[in-house]
Formats: sequence, C-alpha cells, structure tokens
Amino acid sequence: MNISFETDIPENQGTLSKTIIEFIDACEAQNLQLNTFMLICNNKAITQFWKKPYEKDCVQLLYSLTKSFTGVGVGIASDKKLINLEDSVISFFPDKLPETISENLQKMKVKHLLSMTCGIHENTYGMLYNQDDWIKAFLAQDFPHEPGTYYRYSTHASHVLAAIVEKVAGMSFYDFLKINLFEPLGIAKSTWEHCKQGITAGGMGLGLTTESIAKFGQMLLNKAMIVYSKKVNIVMAMDIK
Repeated sequence: MNISFETDIPENQGTLSKTIIEFIDACEAQNLQLNTFMLICNNKAITQFWKKPYEKDCVQLLYSLTKSFTGVGVGIASDKKLINLEDSVISFFPDKLPETISENLQKMKVKHLLSMTCGIHENTYGMLYNQDDWIKAFLAQDFPHEPGTYYRYSTHASHVLAAIVEKVAGMSFYDFLKINLFEPLGIAKSTWEHCKQGITAGGMGLGLTTESIAKFGQMLLNKAMIVYSKKVNIVMAMDIK
C-alpha cells in the first residue's frame, strides 16, 4: 500500500499551469501563508514547492487535521475487532468517572465521539485544555443533549478516542498508527504531542511532512482502506437534529 508520487507537468494531467499560478498568487495576495504546497492529480505530483525555511522533509504541525488521522485509527481498531462503535465510552474509564453519571453520559458511545455528537452544547476546549487529566475533565462536564442528536465540535472528544484505542491496543495511539497506517503508507517522519497523562493527543499535535499528508489524502481517494472508511462513514451519516 506504500504510496509514492511521480512528477509530471500540469498540462499532461489536464490542468493548466496558468490556473495553478493564479491560485498561488491569490493565496499570496491574501497572505494565507501557504508555506508548502503539493498538487496531486492522477497519482502524480504536478505542482510542489516549499518556502524557506521549510524543506521537503520538514515536519509541520497539523493542528486539527490530526483528527482525521485519529478517526481512521479508530476505524482500523474497529476492523481489528479491538473495539465496536457501539461500545459505551464510560466502560473504558471506570477510574475516571464523576460521582454522578448522568443519563446522557451513560448513553454516550464511541460513534458519538467520532461524529462530534457526544452531547455537549458549547465547544469546551478552553475549559478542558488546562486540566491535568483531560479524560477525567471531559467525562465530568455537562452533557445537556442526548448523544447523537446535537453536533458540537470537540477536540477532546477525539482525544478520548485515542485514549480508548490505547487501552484496547495495549500501546500508545501514536505507535498503533505507526504500525497500522504510517509504515504501510511509507510515512517515515512524524511527531505527535501527548497530554500530561502521557496519552497521545488525539485531537491535535500530529506533525507530518507535506508529502505524507498527500499520501494520506491519496489513500482515502484510492479507497485503499475502504473497510475502515466505510465504518467511519456510517457514523458520519447519522441523523443529527
């Protein structure tokens, strides 16, 4: 499954060089800080550049793009029968539960974390980030909505997913993805932050090269992991009111 890109000129792949230049110029005019860029068409790299001080092998922080890798990692764990998307979230953390477990917290399943429908009303990132134990703080917060009925973006929901995979896989989520995703794709250079508890930060903190991101995107386009993506797509297609 190792993905590599041959280079070619845009015109050979049905794209005009002029159009690409106009796009890059527009990004520059709007100061969008396009520091590195790769355009892949038909599995060929038809445009690529790295502004100084960035270089081709430079690892860059991906911020919330990290969540996409975490989601695929959960799909892999599900395919390996390590977890089920219907598993109760609180079943994985008996030592981190609040004194009173609300009805909505009790109803929360892995699929609700994946689809960002865990039941919170506001984005609670700011409230949780400075806590010593992100998992404990996440489970202790208010869940006014029944899981699966209300969408709210949550970095820490993705972090809980990484923590769940770590528990069932018996290794760090970072190592789990190295073995099951990065190495098969030929991704050699990477970094990943972790929380104060030593858990891989599932919602942020992954660092990859631009080419590695392109490999991940091409993998999804090629449906090379259709078994995993189907499971994730089932979750994302849930009816959210």
